[in-house]
Amino acid sequence: LALAGSAAEDFFNPVPESDLFKALADTLKLWSSQPDWAGDERNVVLTLSRIWYSAATGKIAPKDVAANWVMERLPVQHQPVLLEAQQAYLGQGMDCLASRADQLTAFIYFVKHEAASLLGSTPMMSNSSLATKKVP
Repeated sequence: LALAGSAAEDFFNPVPESDLFKALADTLKLWSSQPDWAGDERNVVLTLSRIWYSAATGKIAPKDVAANWVMERLPVQHQPVLLEAQQAYLGQGMDCLASRADQLTAFIYFVKHEAASLLGSTPMMSNSSLATKKVP
């Protein structure tokens, strides 16, 4: 979206999809354990949602759009974490994600696993067994 002048597409070539996917896979490696996301829980939850969305669709979406997409695919036990992050982001609720350490960790590992499987990478995690638990 250009505020003034020509659109960015007039000056820059599109980013190759392989570069986008590599950047997404590299970003997944930022959050391996609780100290990595401490104090930034909401943004990490929403960013991981965007990564999963982009890995699946090849598109980039705003945080709330990606969160809605992820919510439709998320096992029920992980939904409260994303809902709280989304509501806090939209100014419709409190951000108390730090008080949900176990649920937050399980959400992060699950979403990292889902995104990494689409990107063909292996996410770095402290406890990868949490990432593979799915609800039928």
